[in-house]
Amino acid sequence: MNMIVIKDLKNQSYKNLAVALGNFDGVHIAHQEIIKTCINYAKNHNIQSAVITFTPHPREVMNPSAKHESLITVEQKLELFERLGVDIVYLINFTPDFANIPANEFISKILVQTLQVKHVITGYNFLFGKNRRGDANLLSESAEHYNFSYQQIGKISYNYHDVSSSNIKTLMKLGAFGIVNKLLGREYSISGNVVEGNKRARMLGFPTANIALKQELFYPLYGVYLVKVEIEGKRLYGIANIGLRPTFSEVEPILEVHIFDFDGNIYDKQLKIKFLHFIRPERKFSHIDGLKTQITSDIQGAKYALKNLPGSCI
Repeated sequence: MNMIVIKDLKNQSYKNLAVALGNFDGVHIAHQEIIKTCINYAKNHNIQSAVITFTPHPREVMNPSAKHESLITVEQKLELFERLGVDIVYLINFTPDFANIPANEFISKILVQTLQVKHVITGYNFLFGKNRRGDANLLSESAEHYNFSYQQIGKISYNYHDVSSSNIKTLMKLGAFGIVNKLLGREYSISGNVVEGNKRARMLGFPTANIALKQELFYPLYGVYLVKVEIEGKRLYGIANIGLRPTFSEVEPILEVHIFDFDGNIYDKQLKIKFLHFIRPERKFSHIDGLKTQITSDIQGAKYALKNLPGSCI
């Protein structure tokens, strides 16, 4: 059964649900624990599992002057939900009007009246409703009053790192993808169609596939990485440079990928680039020959790193 995505709570017919409630920016291993717990409860009680999440991120509405960059797109989020086995996703349009719904009204009218929830699960720090007044205490009290059950998933850590989107972003800016990918529960990836480039890299002897970057997303430390490239069911490896290409004084960041031992025509093809290992930060070269020498060294370093990666990463 394919996952059902619902964007309007009016006139929806699904009832008696186990619901995971949250923003789930990143769908990292702590988010996955919440969602898996919801799915297991639903299966054990012969009901459907549902996720209630929001777009845009509430921070963008509550504080529009502050820049919010998500770890993943909405499409990636839905893909991850489906892969986990969620039955229904309520993708709520988070507007100023929605933000002004009091927490107790969100519970009584949406969770109880509309969805007739049987079980609600949140993370330990989830807040909701007008002025973010809704919390675990209110959900616990409401569960008793309205005859549903409530479960809170506590803080999750991995190797002394608290699992959170903000911590993952900090580690990404350090190029620490060994731990980033563990906290995500998958390899961090950027997907997109190959766009026409200026062919500078080809003239240097290192043809690249160029992928434009979405402005609303958060990106790693600018630099060079060992990457896994997925294209049309094939798995290849290469090096990627993400950043501004300072040697050529570019102003818009881009992702450039050089695939090892590959010279096919992949313009306009969809690629998924998975980040495995940080090679070096981006830097400016005063001469093209210096850049060519560095790229050769980067490729050698990446191939050496590839041989020494854990088997699960290859």
